Amino acid sequence: MKTNLRFLCALVFACLYTQVQATNYVVINLADSGAGSLRAALTSANADASATSTSPHIISFDIFGGGTIALTTDLPALNNHITISGQAEQITIAGGTGVRGFYINAGKTVEISNLIIQGANLTSSFGGGIHNEGDLTLLNCTVKSNTISGTGQGGGISNSGTGTLTLSNCTVSGNTSSNTGGGIVSYGTLNIVNSTIADNAGNDGGGIMSYSDLIMINCTVTNNNGGGIYFITGSSADIGLLNTISVGSVTGTDLYTDAAYSVISANCLYGTKTASATLTGSNNITGSTKAAVFGTNVLANNGGSTQTMALIAGSPAVDAGTTGTGVPTLDQAGQSRSGAVDIGSFEYQHTATANFTKLSQDLVTIYSNPGNGLFEIEIGAAIQGVYDWKVIDMKGKLLQSSGNIQKVNGSDMQSINLSGQAQGTYLLIITTEKGIVNKSLVKL
Repeated sequence: MKTNLRFLCALVFACLYTQVQATNYVVINLADSGAGSLRAALTSANADASATSTSPHIISFDIFGGGTIALTTDLPALNNHITISGQAEQITIAGGTGVRGFYINAGKTVEISNLIIQGANLTSSFGGGIHNEGDLTLLNCTVKSNTISGTGQGGGISNSGTGTLTLSNCTVSGNTSSNTGGGIVSYGTLNIVNSTIADNAGNDGGGIMSYSDLIMINCTVTNNNGGGIYFITGSSADIGLLNTISVGSVTGTDLYTDAAYSVISANCLYGTKTASATLTGSNNITGSTKAAVFGTNVLANNGGSTQTMALIAGSPAVDAGTTGTGVPTLDQAGQSRSGAVDIGSFEYQHTATANFTKLSQDLVTIYSNPGNGLFEIEIGAAIQGVYDWKVIDMKGKLLQSSGNIQKVNGSDMQSINLSGQAQGTYLLIITTEKGIVNKSLVKL
């Protein structure tokens, strides 16, 4: 029996929870190994048997200005329940020839946030940037420029038959597979919310190749070579799409099913689709083009910590979505979904918005971070004029906001109280007249 779309959406957000942590391991340098490194933190977290799926260990970063950890060998497979909490001054995990970013073992619950995973180049393997066999949630992450050649699959990410993979506010771009699944290949359960899958290439399913359950809410899939969303039907597999764009594949089909299948779809926009894919749902748009939806826009920094494809005025996706269960209140760029919801991960702003230039992270200082939920925020003297701040959770839900604050001279101190929130990672977005500053708040 087909599962209805509302229930499918509820299942996605059952996966998007904020966890309670056991032990905190802090990464303090960009070294590939040794004391204070990510490799050392993973080794220690794997060995500490006190973690559970509801009380995982947390690995956080304290590296001023961010930077790149260049891997020379694979990191230890994640063989425990672990939360890896990156920082807004983003850290890049760079693989290489024969070197993958992350491998998650079966039966382990893992959350990874605010990291860039890139540069892996593997042969006849699965998952260039990430291979998941457990229960993996990616939040505010970018998986880009990873390659799988030979008989392998999943240039960016692979999800095994035992795995559950959830992406929220993520971008998967520029990944390549000479086989299937340029961006993502999934044999398990795949949930994607408020995310962008663009500019990937694969023999089939350039963006996404799914062999099992697939749920997508407010996502954008575009400019993939080898097709957009490819779904291989099965006796127990379901596909549910809500407020999602799949358009502008360089080659292949934007929505493909390998056999006659009723795709649960509401308020979605497609370019091309196979005749075998019947849309079960209302307010879907077909036959659109990349130019009509995005104009000449390309993947870019439009706010938030991950890149997005901005809609243009008059795009058929503008105001064509729907509210309801699972629809995030903010878009992938951190903007409010006010009024009529747009289709896709980016919400077109009908009025002028702030400059989305990313400003230096050292303009803002957070005291006691990670902390117990009481954070003191110092807005540096270099920020002048009107600014505002807001705190969102990793589901994209707005928790607190300041409204406009007028600042003239010196530094401002702002207090943020997350003591009533569950332990985990939250995103602080400070919008100024000259650009934005993103910072992570980690509540222990």
